[in-house]
Amino acid sequence: MSTHPTDSANLITQIGNPRVLAESLEAFRKSAGVFSSDRANLIAHYQGQWVAVADQQVVASGKTLNLVLSELEKLGIPAQTTMIRLIDRTTRRLIL
Repeated sequence: MSTHPTDSANLITQIGNPRVLAESLEAFRKSAGVFSSDRANLIAHYQGQWVAVADQQVVASGKTLNLVLSELEKLGIPAQTTMIRLIDRTTRRLIL
Protein backbone atom coordinates (compact mmCIF):
# COMPACT_ATOMS: atom_id res chain seq x y z
CA MET A 1 0.00 0.00 0.00
CA SER A 2 1.53 3.29 -1.04
CA THR A 3 0.73 6.63 0.48
CA HIS A 4 0.07 9.74 -1.46
CA PRO A 5 2.49 12.63 -0.70
CA THR A 6 -0.35 14.83 0.52
CA ASP A 7 -1.42 12.06 2.93
CA SER A 8 2.04 12.14 4.52
CA ALA A 9 1.95 15.93 4.71
CA ASN A 10 -1.48 15.81 6.34
CA LEU A 11 -0.27 13.26 8.87
CA ILE A 12 2.75 15.37 9.80
CA THR A 13 0.47 18.41 10.11
CA GLN A 14 -1.77 16.45 12.49
CA ILE A 15 0.85 14.80 14.68
CA GLY A 16 3.76 17.20 14.28
CA ASN A 17 7.40 16.49 13.66
CA PRO A 18 8.01 12.74 14.16
CA ARG A 19 11.32 13.31 15.96
CA VAL A 20 9.74 15.79 18.39
CA LEU A 21 6.80 13.44 18.89
CA ALA A 22 9.15 10.53 19.66
CA GLU A 23 11.06 12.66 22.18
CA SER A 24 7.81 13.73 23.85
CA LEU A 25 6.58 10.15 24.08
CA GLU A 26 9.89 9.00 25.57
CA ALA A 27 9.78 11.76 28.20
CA PHE A 28 6.17 10.84 28.98
CA ARG A 29 7.14 7.14 29.32
CA LYS A 30 9.94 7.98 31.73
CA SER A 31 7.69 10.17 33.85
CA ALA A 32 5.05 7.42 33.94
CA GLY A 33 7.75 5.06 35.19
CA VAL A 34 8.19 7.18 38.32
CA PHE A 35 4.79 6.00 39.57
CA SER A 36 5.90 2.37 39.51
CA SER A 37 9.62 2.58 40.23
CA ASP A 38 9.25 5.03 43.14
CA ARG A 39 5.90 3.75 44.43
CA ALA A 40 6.99 3.16 48.05
CA ASN A 41 8.47 6.64 48.36
CA LEU A 42 5.39 8.22 46.77
CA ILE A 43 3.11 6.38 49.21
CA ALA A 44 5.29 7.43 52.15
CA HIS A 45 5.20 11.11 51.19
CA TYR A 46 1.96 11.61 49.26
CA GLN A 47 -0.54 8.99 50.53
CA GLY A 48 -4.08 10.14 49.66
CA GLN A 49 -2.88 13.04 47.52
CA TRP A 50 -2.90 13.77 43.83
CA VAL A 51 0.61 13.95 42.40
CA ALA A 52 1.81 15.44 39.12
CA VAL A 53 5.05 14.16 37.60
CA ALA A 54 6.93 15.84 34.76
CA ASP A 55 10.50 15.33 33.62
CA GLN A 56 10.73 12.32 35.94
CA GLN A 57 10.08 14.30 39.12
CA VAL A 58 7.14 15.32 41.29
CA VAL A 59 6.27 18.89 40.35
CA ALA A 60 2.99 19.35 42.26
CA SER A 61 0.81 17.59 44.80
CA GLY A 62 -2.41 18.29 46.64
CA LYS A 63 -5.53 16.86 48.25
CA THR A 64 -7.62 17.52 45.16
CA LEU A 65 -7.05 17.30 41.44
CA ASN A 66 -8.09 20.94 41.06
CA LEU A 67 -5.39 22.04 43.52
CA VAL A 68 -2.75 20.16 41.53
CA LEU A 69 -3.99 21.65 38.24
CA SER A 70 -3.91 25.14 39.79
CA GLU A 71 -0.36 24.58 41.02
CA LEU A 72 0.74 23.42 37.58
CA GLU A 73 -0.76 26.55 36.07
CA LYS A 74 1.07 28.75 38.63
CA LEU A 75 4.32 26.97 37.78
CA GLY A 76 3.71 27.39 34.05
CA ILE A 77 3.73 23.64 33.48
CA PRO A 78 1.14 22.48 30.94
CA ALA A 79 -1.06 19.75 32.40
CA GLN A 80 -0.85 17.98 29.03
CA THR A 81 2.85 17.32 29.62
CA THR A 82 2.41 15.75 33.05
CA MET A 83 1.25 12.46 34.50
CA ILE A 84 -1.23 12.99 37.32
CA ARG A 85 -2.33 10.24 39.66
CA LEU A 86 -3.97 9.72 43.04
CA ILE A 87 -1.49 8.00 45.34
CA ASP A 88 -2.90 5.24 47.53
CA ARG A 89 -1.79 1.95 48.98
CA THR A 90 -4.26 -0.23 47.13
CA THR A 91 -3.06 -2.02 44.06
CA ARG A 92 -5.41 -1.91 41.12
CA ARG A 93 -5.51 -4.57 38.46
CA LEU A 94 -6.61 -3.74 34.96
CA ILE A 95 -8.42 -6.46 33.12
CA LEU A 96 -8.36 -5.90 29.39
